Amino acid sequence: MNKRKISILQQPSWLVTSKISPPQSSVQVVDRPALIKKLDGALDVRLSLVLASAGYGKTTLLALWREKLMANGVAVSWLALDEEDRQSKKFIPYLIWALSRANIIIDGLLDTVANEVTSIPSRSLISTLLNGLSATKKQLVIILDDYHRGQSNENDDLLAFFLRHLSGNVHVVISSREVPKFGWAEFSSRGEMLELGVTDLQFAFPDAKKFISKNQNIDLSDPEIRELVQKTEGWALGLQLAIIYLKKQSQYSDKLYLFSGRTMEVTDYLLMQVFQQQPADIQNFLAQTSVLERFNGDLANAVCCREDSWRVMEQLYQRNLFIFFLDQEREWCRYHDLFSEFLKERLRRCGRAESEAVHDKAARWFSSHGMISDAVKHALQSGSLELVAQIAEEAGGWRLAIKENLLVLRKVCSRLPENMLRKYPRLWLGDILISAKSGRIDDAQRKLRELDWRQAGLATVSELVKAERLAIGILIAGYEDRPVTAQDLDEINQLAQKLKFEDDLVLTLLHNHLCLLYLDAGRFNQSIEEARKCKNYFAARGDEYGASIIDMHIGQSELAQVHLNAAAKIYSDIYDKARHYLGDGGDATAISRVLLAETDYYQNDLESASQHLQASLPHIEIFDGWFDIYASGYATAASLSHISQGIDAAMAMLDRADEIARRRNLDRLGRLVRLLRVRELTKAVDLRAAEAFAAEFEPFEEAEMPIGSQLPSWRLLEAAGTCLADLSLQLGDKERALAILRPRLAQAEANGWALSSMRMQIKLAMCHDAIGNHKEARELMGKSLLKAAPQNFIRQYLDEGAALKKLLNGLRRRDELLIPAVKDFVAVILGEQAEGKELLTDREKEVLDLIIKGCSSKETAFRLGLSINTIKYHRKRLFEKLGAASRAQAISAARKLALYS
Repeated sequence: MNKRKISILQQPSWLVTSKISPPQSSVQVVDRPALIKKLDGALDVRLSLVLASAGYGKTTLLALWREKLMANGVAVSWLALDEEDRQSKKFIPYLIWALSRANIIIDGLLDTVANEVTSIPSRSLISTLLNGLSATKKQLVIILDDYHRGQSNENDDLLAFFLRHLSGNVHVVISSREVPKFGWAEFSSRGEMLELGVTDLQFAFPDAKKFISKNQNIDLSDPEIRELVQKTEGWALGLQLAIIYLKKQSQYSDKLYLFSGRTMEVTDYLLMQVFQQQPADIQNFLAQTSVLERFNGDLANAVCCREDSWRVMEQLYQRNLFIFFLDQEREWCRYHDLFSEFLKERLRRCGRAESEAVHDKAARWFSSHGMISDAVKHALQSGSLELVAQIAEEAGGWRLAIKENLLVLRKVCSRLPENMLRKYPRLWLGDILISAKSGRIDDAQRKLRELDWRQAGLATVSELVKAERLAIGILIAGYEDRPVTAQDLDEINQLAQKLKFEDDLVLTLLHNHLCLLYLDAGRFNQSIEEARKCKNYFAARGDEYGASIIDMHIGQSELAQVHLNAAAKIYSDIYDKARHYLGDGGDATAISRVLLAETDYYQNDLESASQHLQASLPHIEIFDGWFDIYASGYATAASLSHISQGIDAAMAMLDRADEIARRRNLDRLGRLVRLLRVRELTKAVDLRAAEAFAAEFEPFEEAEMPIGSQLPSWRLLEAAGTCLADLSLQLGDKERALAILRPRLAQAEANGWALSSMRMQIKLAMCHDAIGNHKEARELMGKSLLKAAPQNFIRQYLDEGAALKKLLNGLRRRDELLIPAVKDFVAVILGEQAEGKELLTDREKEVLDLIIKGCSSKETAFRLGLSINTIKYHRKRLFEKLGAASRAQAISAARKLALYS
């Protein structure tokens, strides 16, 4: 190999020297060290591909990398291909002269190609070049820029041959808008290839900020730059076009939101550089599929009325036409947002009829494949409300509300006129259900009465549809919030036993309603039993979302039985699933956050509780909610408001609750709110105002006690007892406070209302302590602590203030009444010990479980895979926490602490 340098005078006249050196950038280049470092990996492999659409900075990146390599002594040749290079007799001479610029000169080759066209076969020239390159030990990088412009079958064959026989010190880097066709996959499969794509080249926020600050005389804030990055999806040229557009605006910050694929700067570039370069049939394909947020070959075939869409999609991807696959299988894809907006504008200009026809086809395809949300979205844009109604009716109408498509049902019912809804019975039932969920009970009842099967075009109605009407009527009754009687429960149970259908969603609704009625009546085990029947229905159909929503009622029953940790876990799981299926704006998302706020408050995580309520209360005030949810949400919110901002804030929160009670005709919620006002005003020692609200509940001893056949509402019964007893105690009427609490505690204990029992034990203990019955006070407080300590039910003690702390100090002096675990809990209440310690570790729980099952230490060690000494240590710690000296005492203490049932 000759090491002589070639002067400019020796270069042939046909050589365009700008092709064998990087172009000069018109802007200051942004340094991207992380990407350059990734590109350094090209020195470890034979082939590297840099593939992306136009304007992603491929050439700029490679030019930067070239400078770094040359500074480190690496030889780098550069060749930018164009259309003339599609002939190998043009391509090979340019490649040889590009190598000469890197001081890589093969004896005789420059003379051979001096006249550009030579009679020597290209394969022979390549072989000579390979032999010459193998003779040098110097590390060499060959950069072929814009390979898509010079791509041809002839060049692909030569390049594949060249790469297969390349010596290890030579590395080829190819940039292209299109995926090359020379068989690069064989190098990838052997780990001899590096690939950088759009994802690597996209500008992130820091890159965009540096680019704008270096090159653009424009002042954009960080949020505005982030918005630009989001709009352009990190497309470097898109950022530049956006800046050009903004500079033309007088108030560019106000016009940022207008920048899109329809903006002139973007349109001109995409039209000339991308769209017009495509054949007419591909232009039609691009325009027609642009209305789809995502599509696969089958959907594109339906929309474009063709049969080769799978092949076309692959071609577009190979050519990097701003298309991205969304899965590893390359089934679903989408366009770049700006490109999609540009294409939609091309379609719009073809006329409204053509655009609507495309949406019509898309709607029918999505409907036939069960993708109802997408089907409705396109049907609404097809211009045919009749098609919207047909799709929603065939999807089940009201059933959409049960199948995570409540938002879709709301959208359909809001867009269709009432006379059209009436023609579709299940959709009409859906509109009725929406009215009920939104608190318009009178409207829902009116529509249900007016449901006319004949008007709906049904001369005969199936028993199933009649049953659906009945089920919706029962659901509306649930939103009415009227008192529950034993007769109601019997009638619904009998109806559920009579209905037998293959599709038993109606039965599931009945069981769900029974679940809520039992929950309201304090029959928690029966409520859980009905909830599990509902879950079985959803589980049998693989509906994870539906099953998780039913868990909401199970969580409420668990909480009412003082299983706070279990309830919090259930609510958290529901929240995660609801966000997954519905996003942050779904009804189930908001409701689960209301319930999570309640459990957080009980465990004294006030910040988390506040965050949940701030996000969820405004939603349930407009959309779905019922008595239990509002009761939980506003009771917690009022307490939080009082703690953080005082009595005025608490009363303002209860004003909101009053408004909901009035607007939704929730009489029980209205009564609960008045009791909560008594509670908050009593805390604030505004006793005259508290008495004014309490007056309607005279005589206090009978307030909210069930009348006739009505079943008791445990929430109201407890609220009346605790709030009115508090007021009586503050007024100095201790005997009346006792008279209010005693029968309610007895009823709570008789019915298994553990949470109510615990709260009333605290109140009753404080009454006895105030009277001087200290022994009874300590016994009652000790019982409440046994329930509260394992679950960290701390807030209800903290809310009682100094009087309770005095009582706890007295109780603590009687050591025999408190086991060690409860002593620790009391220390937390008194502020002497940090919060957050769980009673038992996970390992101690496992050991306890095996002790209860009768396992010896040796058996326990074997089952848990631990040594006998480790098990003895855990048993010792467990016994200390439970205050036990034997297995029997440990089991007894665990039962008292509700650590097992």
